[in-house]
Amino acid sequence: RWAIWVPVILAFLMFATGLNNAMTGIDDHASTTDNPVVTNFSLTSVFNHFNLGMYAPLTWIGYAFAYMMGKDHAMIYHLLSLLVHTFNTWLVYRLLVKLEVRQSLILPIAILFAIHPIQVESVAWIAGFSTPLFSLFCLLAALQYLKHNGSAEGNWAAYGLALLAFVAGCLSKSAAVVLAPTLVLLDL
Repeated sequence: RWAIWVPVILAFLMFATGLNNAMTGIDDHASTTDNPVVTNFSLTSVFNHFNLGMYAPLTWIGYAFAYMMGKDHAMIYHLLSLLVHTFNTWLVYRLLVKLEVRQSLILPIAILFAIHPIQVESVAWIAGFSTPLFSLFCLLAALQYLKHNGSAEGNWAAYGLALLAFVAGCLSKSAAVVLAPTLVLLDL
């Protein structure tokens, strides 16, 4: 039971080093403090807005929340990404358990997910927040989908939650569409 906390704590410690980073000139301001949907938040405008060529209303809501907490203080945005990535690490561990991955591999795989350098851009770069956010919803969807498939008659509430999480993932970043074929692979 303690093993799940090893990758979670490592993820937090690894990326906490970036909490004091400033906003970069590459898209950070355009995504957050220069984005009118973030600075003048309303649910109506967030769902009618494209920014930097993307339609990601749930990402803009995350940025709006961070903006309400600290305006242009970069640490709040970094902390939001860090907390989502840390939670994703916990979800990856749970997913590996649910998939019945060999016990000796679960911890190393979760640690690799937690601290792998490929995570740096999405966690440490403020404008990359959409990646940990859509990942969160895709991981939740996969867990709920497996819960649905794991029951004898099909747990339709879990299926509905999986579908809702999938839609939320797509509203965070369009790359979430890869979840559908991934779930087909899980079925196979």
